[in-house]
Amino acid sequence: RAEIAERPRRTHFLDTTALLVGPRGRFAEYLRDASGRLEKVRADDGLHLAPAGGTRVARALVEQLADRYDIESWRSRRP
Repeated sequence: RAEIAERPRRTHFLDTTALLVGPRGRFAEYLRDASGRLEKVRADDGLHLAPAGGTRVARALVEQLADRYDIESWRSRRP
């Protein structure tokens, strides 16, 4: 985080803790999705992400980047 503070316009940090912990703020292998179903967010090694965990992180990253940068104006341009 110190490196990011030194380069605020050239770096980006996404704290994934809140995205991947259970309701009590502890490690969770499974979390509920938007419809309430349990989905596996951690790989069997307990460290790496399962596909659903990667999707959660990717969505959060895209949201943060969209807040910071114009990543959608290309949609309104036609060749």
